[in-house]
Amino acid sequence: MSKDKKIIDAKIVEDDKDAPFWERRYKARAITEDGDVGEAWDDTEKDAIERAAAEAKSDKGCFLTTACVINAGLSDDCYELTTLRRFRDQYVAKSDTGKALIEEYYLESPILVEKINSSSNRDTEYTKMLSEIRDIVHMIDLGENGEAIASYKKLVARLRTTYS
Repeated sequence: MSKDKKIIDAKIVEDDKDAPFWERRYKARAITEDGDVGEAWDDTEKDAIERAAAEAKSDKGCFLTTACVINAGLSDDCYELTTLRRFRDQYVAKSDTGKALIEEYYLESPILVEKINSSSNRDTEYTKMLSEIRDIVHMIDLGENGEAIASYKKLVARLRTTYS
């Protein structure tokens, strides 16, 4: 994490208003002076803002889904990214297995993105990935969380095989 990046804006951008107070969650967005954006959901406004700021300051590089939607001309707050971030924060990160999966992804995905970006079939790959990601988002929408995780693992395994 780069400690010298300055956060110029951090605020709550969404919350579960209709949830009972004991289940309420907050989504924060933080922006650095370099334009890096971090988003995070958490149980308190303070924790959500701190996590979003840490993500914005992170030097972990571009992640697979972000690279894919950017290639498609979608925004950083498109439905696909918002859904996957919420799923990561509200479901996957709640278990030790999920936390380990997220850590592995943070280590591996910037390398895969770099390899995809330098390949001759970059646009084709990102188009294929976006289709797979939209299928995964649909699974999440249907509450098929286990299937969504399995499909995302399969996507990453395919990329690992193709670009290793």
